[in-house]
Amino acid sequence: MLGGIFLKKLHIKFSMLLSFSIIVTATIGLVFQNLILVNVGYDKGTLTLIIGISILSVSSIILINNFIIKGISWRIAGLVNHINNIKKGDFGTTTPIKQKDEIGDLHKSINELSISLLELKEKEKELNFHRSYDPVTGLPNRSHLYEKLIHLKAENKTNFIIMLDIHGFKILNDIYGEKAGDEILTIVGRKIEKISAPNFVARVSSDEFSVVTKNIKREQEIHTLVRKIKDSLAKPIYVKGEEMRIDMAVGVSKCLEEDFEGSLTQATLAMIEAKKKGRGQVEFYLPSMTEAQTEQMKVEKRLFHAVNNQEIYLEYQPKVSLISGQVIGVEALARWNDPFLGKVPPNRFIPIAEETGMITALSKIFC
Repeated sequence: MLGGIFLKKLHIKFSMLLSFSIIVTATIGLVFQNLILVNVGYDKGTLTLIIGISILSVSSIILINNFIIKGISWRIAGLVNHINNIKKGDFGTTTPIKQKDEIGDLHKSINELSISLLELKEKEKELNFHRSYDPVTGLPNRSHLYEKLIHLKAENKTNFIIMLDIHGFKILNDIYGEKAGDEILTIVGRKIEKISAPNFVARVSSDEFSVVTKNIKREQEIHTLVRKIKDSLAKPIYVKGEEMRIDMAVGVSKCLEEDFEGSLTQATLAMIEAKKKGRGQVEFYLPSMTEAQTEQMKVEKRLFHAVNNQEIYLEYQPKVSLISGQVIGVEALARWNDPFLGKVPPNRFIPIAEETGMITALSKIFC
C-alpha cells in the first residue's frame, strides 16, 4: 500500500518536472527555429511540416522519459515494499536484482541487510533459549522456573514445589563419563516431564530437577504424582549398553507467595533430609529442617576455622582388659571445644567434615 502511494507520487513529480522542462526548452527552440526559417525564406507548408516534426519529436521524448521514469519509480517502489516487509520482521527474504546500476547496488545492500537481520534474529533466539533452557536436557532452567512461579502467582493458583535428586549420579558420571551422564540426565528429565504433565518441570542444577504443580491442593495428590514418577524411573534404562535403574530422593514444599527462592530452599532442605534417610525417600518440608540446616551451616563455618587453626585435639582413653585388669591399649578420641559453640561431639562434626571434604585436612592434624 505504502509502496503504491510512493510510486504514484514519485512518478507524477518526475513526469511533471521533466515534461515541463522539455516543453519550455522545446518552445523556446521552436520560436527561434521559426524565426530563422522565416528569414531564410521557407514557405508556409515547409514551415508547418518542420514545426510538426519538431512537436512530434518533443512529444516522443516526453513519452520515452515518462516510460523511463515509470520504470525507475516501480523499481524504487519495489525496494520500499521490501524495506516495509523487513520492518515488519520478515527477515531473510531477498528479491531478484534485475539491473546492475546504482539502484541495483542499493537493492543488493537491502538484500544483504535482510539476511544479516535474520542471522541476528537467530542468534538472539539462541541466546534466549540458553537464557531460559538447559542445553543438556532441553528443559527449562532455574531462571525460567522463577518466571513460571511469578506467572502462577499472578493466576492465584495453589502450588507445590517438588525437588528430585538422582541417587549416586556423581558415581555414574565418573564411571561412564560425562557424555553418558548427559544421556542419563536427558532420559530422566524426559520421563519426569512426561509423567508430570501438565505440571511445569525444570532442571535446576547438576542432578536435580524440580516440578511445580498447579491446582493441586492435597498432599495425597503429591504422593500419587511422586509415586508415578518413581515407578517410571524404576524401569531400567540403557546407556552405553549398560542396564541402569534410577532412584531419586524427593523433597516437597508448598510454594510461598512472596519468596520463590525460599520455596525452592525449603523443597531442597526436604530433599536433603530424604537423602539422609536412604534411597527413594520422600520428605515434606518441616520448619525444623530449616533450624537443622542453619545449625549445620553454623557448625560448618566454625569447623573450617577450627581445622585451619588446629583447634581440634585428641583425648586418649585407656582400654582395660576385663580379665586381667591391665591396660591393653589406648583409644584416641577427637575433641573440639569451640569458643562460640562450646563442646561439639564427634558425631556432630565428623559427618560434616566428611560431607564438605574437610576430613582430609582434619586427619592431617593428627598425623
